[in-house]
Amino acid sequence: MSKPIQSELARLDALITRCEALAEQSPGICRLRVGLLAHLGIVVVLAVVVGSVQLSVLLIFAIAGLSIIINELVAYGANLIGLERLSFDRSTGLAGPFRSGKYDNC
Repeated sequence: MSKPIQSELARLDALITRCEALAEQSPGICRLRVGLLAHLGIVVVLAVVVGSVQLSVLLIFAIAGLSIIINELVAYGANLIGLERLSFDRSTGLAGPFRSGKYDNC
């Protein structure tokens, strides 16, 4: 093994030894510290999830607000009235009128 890895392993071994000694001296405190660390992890995960949801909602409202401010919110269906519907024929490469009895009743 290389020298940096050995020194890191030695440091980790010393930390484990120190934690084991602390656990033998006062197991209640050690259990409390582990429990608090677990709760801290849960709080961090929940904070990330809640923050992501809040950011998503904020972006949706920001986009909706911008569209209202710049008068971009329109009824798109109203713009389609009077437009001719076309179908594309691949064999000829031309577009022609498209009619169907079911939907051409307006």
